[in-house]
Amino acid sequence: GFCIMTVELVASRMVAGYIGASLYTWTAVIGVIFTGMTVGNVIGGRLSDRCRPVALLSALFGCSALACFLIQPTLSLAGSMTAGLIAPGAPWTTRTLVVVFLPFFLPGAALGAISPAVARWALAQGYPKGKTVGCVYSANVVGSILGTFITGFYLVDALGTPSIVMLATYGLLLAALLFLAASRRAGSAAQGGNTDEADAQPESAHVKLDSLVTPCLLVFFSGFCIMLIELCASRMAVAQIGHSIYTWTSVLGVILAGLSVGNVIGGKLADRHEPRILVGGLYLFASFFCMLILQTHYLVNEATADWFGLPIPWAMRVLLVVLGAFFLPAMALGTLTPAVVKWSLDAGRASGRTLGTVYAWNSLGSILGTFATGFFLISVFYVTRLIAMTSLLMAIIAMLFLFGANNRKLR
Repeated sequence: GFCIMTVELVASRMVAGYIGASLYTWTAVIGVIFTGMTVGNVIGGRLSDRCRPVALLSALFGCSALACFLIQPTLSLAGSMTAGLIAPGAPWTTRTLVVVFLPFFLPGAALGAISPAVARWALAQGYPKGKTVGCVYSANVVGSILGTFITGFYLVDALGTPSIVMLATYGLLLAALLFLAASRRAGSAAQGGNTDEADAQPESAHVKLDSLVTPCLLVFFSGFCIMLIELCASRMAVAQIGHSIYTWTSVLGVILAGLSVGNVIGGKLADRHEPRILVGGLYLFASFFCMLILQTHYLVNEATADWFGLPIPWAMRVLLVVLGAFFLPAMALGTLTPAVVKWSLDAGRASGRTLGTVYAWNSLGSILGTFATGFFLISVFYVTRLIAMTSLLMAIIAMLFLFGANNRKLR
């Protein structure tokens, strides 16, 4: 999680020299990295059902290190392509996507394969499914939070983007070597134990695909909503406190912090309540707090107009404005995914494949939410109307689940 957000933040600065800094640049960076993560989620989930977890993680961290090492030379190649190989009349969005896709898709895919593999490894320990998934999601998001704030507020100024990329490369390589050493120490006994488990998994893999259709659509929509709220938050924050690295870092950090808290809450609730009723309640909860954004961001702006005369640093002022308006909506949205994942795992499919599939659909929703919001929805519906429409859709989904579950009980 730390490395993903580090790569995402430095990506926007690295490509700015080729395509400038704009909403299209940020949208392309977020969308390409999420696309890579989607592919990585599927690959990591499938591999985790077939390979020893520690050895697999060593390989995945090693591939991630190699992908990060190749960012700079690939970016130079992409810049040359857009300058000479793409037709001069090509749309600017095409050039933007090419420059971002070539250097940053593979790092996104390699890093995206790690999360489902870790979650599969954690589930094998026998802890409650909802709590386990929620904690793994939350740990991943906490890493993303640290990556966002440390990179945005310190590393960019202290080291510069090339050094940051190399630092991430060395960190991933070190993790790969540590897991490799642990895998070798585990020896043949661990391999034999996992072989038995792997032999048992194919039987559960024959559950029909339709058992995952509804959960996948739910996490797809939650991923879409998260990115829509994130991009709308950036527009609303810029209107109040201006455009800077502090604004983007604060938006990303606050959204991720809310998601982390929500992941833990959603995971714990999923072990205690019937999934369909819980999902309905959580969607209603998220709908309420997203609608509340339309009021809270004005109230926060007025409350912090003079900061009560306190000498608060500008970076902290930016953070407090974003925190007051967008933490609770992000927390509410963060409760959804662990609850839906627990529902999916209860269907009895192979846990690695299930985790990878659900992770991938969540990332796919985030991709569509990023591109649709950044390139189309904001310009057509504007921010406030877009947030209201999204809140209404979540409320409708909540009602369908809550009333549907009650009707089944009455019968």
